[in-house]
Amino acid sequence: TQSKQSPVETTSNALSITQQTQIQQKKRQKQKQPYYLNHARGSTRIRQASQRIAAAIGTLAATYVMCSISPLLTVSDIGLTPTTHILSDLMIGFLIGSSVILVLFLFELSMGWIAIIGYFQTVEPKEKVAINFSWDVLFHVGVAINEEIMLRGWMFVLGVRGVLTSFFSHYHFHTDEIDVDDADTNTTTTNTTTDNNNAIFFAVITSILLQSTLFSLLHFHSPGSTATSLINLFVGGIAASFNVLAANGSLYLGIGWHFGWNITMGHVLGRSTSGIPMSCAVVEVIPNPKEGMEKWHGGMFGMEQGRLVSGAYLA
Repeated sequence: TQSKQSPVETTSNALSITQQTQIQQKKRQKQKQPYYLNHARGSTRIRQASQRIAAAIGTLAATYVMCSISPLLTVSDIGLTPTTHILSDLMIGFLIGSSVILVLFLFELSMGWIAIIGYFQTVEPKEKVAINFSWDVLFHVGVAINEEIMLRGWMFVLGVRGVLTSFFSHYHFHTDEIDVDDADTNTTTTNTTTDNNNAIFFAVITSILLQSTLFSLLHFHSPGSTATSLINLFVGGIAASFNVLAANGSLYLGIGWHFGWNITMGHVLGRSTSGIPMSCAVVEVIPNPKEGMEKWHGGMFGMEQGRLVSGAYLA
């Protein structure tokens, strides 16, 4: 038989449970993330940034080694031509990417989808914003370099060449060297040029679709990912391909655009970037909690799950 507890023991146990609950609540409050959403401590970000930078260095090294030993491939074919315009292309890309995000952010504020509640926040109060931000910068430098070289360099730029050589055996790479002496030759040259243009168009569209699909699927397991975010990122892959086309095959504009987009969204304006954890934010924001608002502000995944981001990508 169980002995009955005295009123004093019952009260003592109740107080003990209450104290334990309060302790747990204090722990939760201490661990509560100060801004929205999906954040990491600075120590975690150091490890993540180191991994991303190492991956980017590995990608660059592997690219240069493969291009140096291949008689059919150069770094220019990948989009990494050494030119005097590298810094200007990177800066222009950065300004384009960050400006688009800033406009979208201001629109979200004006519509009441998000609200600013503070500035210069870190997940761990003892950590320094400047130090965390520096590691976040390195993290996104690694992301931009790695993804642009792999997806827009190897897969898109070389993909165009692969489609042309695999499916269009009649393709002529040097039609401008054909001598035109008579009407028949003129007609042949015109037909050849038309065929080449059609082949190039098909190859470019095919490569854009392939790399955009892979770019989208790489974010399939990101926190908060849904069909909407995958569709938006597919459009983002198309926009990134346009960066390469606009830069005549160079990747530097796209690398700057990718970095500016991510760092401004995630760590300047405090919006989750494709569900990637962040360790600090210059602007602390919170989303509108009303039902149905997540489809506009993007929830845990961030802007790239919102309804407007596809248009922002193509802007």
